[in-house]
Amino acid sequence: MAEYIQSKFPDLSDLLNSAKGVGKTTSSTLIAEVPELGKLSRREISALVGVAPINRDSGLMRGRRMIFGGRSSVRHVLYMAALVASRHNPVIKVFYDRLVVQANPKKSPS
Repeated sequence: MAEYIQSKFPDLSDLLNSAKGVGKTTSSTLIAEVPELGKLSRREISALVGVAPINRDSGLMRGRRMIFGGRSSVRHVLYMAALVASRHNPVIKVFYDRLVVQANPKKSPS
């Protein structure tokens, strides 16, 4: 599979693998299961994959924003990549530490 991806999508594969926390499994999953990469905006991709918060409001009820729907296999792979990046990518680690200090709730994979 790695040979096929390198032969058909070398630029996209190299771009994805250049980020710390993104390995061959993450890039392979994104290339295979999100063929819309590079064709849609980042907001459209996040909604398609299911990582965009969706409001659950109805009438006077105001619910919490939740992440659900979309392509669950991609969402799980992205969660693991984010977990690795929060430990090894210095830029994301600073961001993660700031969110923890603000007492934002930690998320579990859905």
